[in-house]
Amino acid sequence: EAANAARDFRTEVLQYGPLFGLTELRDEIVRYVGHDGVHAVRDNICVVNGAKQVLDLALRVLVEKGDSIIVSRPTYATALHIFGNHGASTVEIEMDEDGMKADELETTLERMRSEGQPLPKLLYDVPDFHNPTGITLSEDRRRKLIDLAEEYDFFIVEDDPYRRLRYDGAPVPPIKSFDRHGRVIGAGTFSKIFGPGIRVGWANGDADLVYRMATRKSDGGTCPLTQRIILECLKSGKIDQHIRELNPVYTS
Repeated sequence: EAANAARDFRTEVLQYGPLFGLTELRDEIVRYVGHDGVHAVRDNICVVNGAKQVLDLALRVLVEKGDSIIVSRPTYATALHIFGNHGASTVEIEMDEDGMKADELETTLERMRSEGQPLPKLLYDVPDFHNPTGITLSEDRRRKLIDLAEEYDFFIVEDDPYRRLRYDGAPVPPIKSFDRHGRVIGAGTFSKIFGPGIRVGWANGDADLVYRMATRKSDGGTCPLTQRIILECLKSGKIDQHIRELNPVYTS
């Protein structure tokens, strides 16, 4: 696919990429997330340099220095580094075998509000095969997080790099699939499927919010060559074949 992209689309892939990503790729990502029950249109999608850039851009738009972010205890270490770069603190919520304890979060938010403390602006979680614990957040708790986001006025960044690398069991619907009011920003990536060096991911959120995130990119746009490689793999169905080949390798 790389050779084909360089040969057939050389005037595209050797130039700077568009701010929101290749139009065709955004449309393919709409179809890709649709397989998980997530409704989106092109304007909800912005192509980025991996899921970590989604988190960075979300913080640029939604969080100011001194604001707090809800996380699980433990959470993804690199996310903590990104929070620190933005001057944000964390509100840590314990986990059990079903993921972040939504009841504990509700109690914490109730206490913060009753004491007049500033409420968190954002919740960050890796709901599928959580990094570093490997736990998957239950469906009931996913729905509860949406309810709490509405009640306490915060956004959710759903970091979802591992979802399609499932070894057994039935998938749980993404948090984004329960979102009816634009509270969830889906952070997806192809890096864990193809390789970290590919650096192609996407943000999926409210169109206005995604627009604001895109305008805060410092890199202008994601590499068109790697975008085109991913696009051709999606269009041809090779990505599904690649995932089927990966899972036995990861389980061995």
